[in-house]
Amino acid sequence: MLLSLEILSWIPMTLYVLAALPQAWTNMRLRSTQGLSMLMIFIRFSTGLFYNTYINLCGLPLSYRVMMFLYTLSFSVLVVQGYRYSSQAMQKVLKRGYASIVSLLLISLVVALWYPYQVGYMIGTCAVTASVFTDLPQVIKNYRRKTMKGFSFYFATLLGLGAILELCIALWFSLPFPTVFSAARAASYSFVFWAQFFLYRNKRLQSAS
Repeated sequence: MLLSLEILSWIPMTLYVLAALPQAWTNMRLRSTQGLSMLMIFIRFSTGLFYNTYINLCGLPLSYRVMMFLYTLSFSVLVVQGYRYSSQAMQKVLKRGYASIVSLLLISLVVALWYPYQVGYMIGTCAVTASVFTDLPQVIKNYRRKTMKGFSFYFATLLGLGAILELCIALWFSLPFPTVFSAARAASYSFVFWAQFFLYRNKRLQSAS
């Protein structure tokens, strides 16, 4: 049963890793990240760094370590694009934000030399808490713009399918509540995104024409 869980857990994680690619292509094609919430990308990338630290300090399975590293790496492409296509004022804000996160993690790693599990658990808790609000900035941005131009449907769909599969796996194998809650949260946001794609489809078509 544990072997089946180990194998199945790679599937949603692979979808999460691949999700950033269609959004990166959309950004390149438009030469803009106007359809993306920079706050969403900041939270996603930051929580990715936090999860990587938590997973390694607490000794979670290899599949989690490998795929979370690849997930964070794939989202770093969106971070670079967001910085490149932003105004100078926004670039300064992004620099300060990412520098603060990296500095915090470096300090935590120093403390982890003496208290690895405690620091890992604390960082993991911060990551779970922050992830609750991960996609909310994008939902608000879509609502205010009343258009999905610049926001990739395939990006949202791959994240959504990954979350639904992860939720099914978590329920089937009776995984801890935080895992179930995290997957349910991600799946819920995906249904909101799909609803927004449906509601704002006419304006999307008008923009395309």
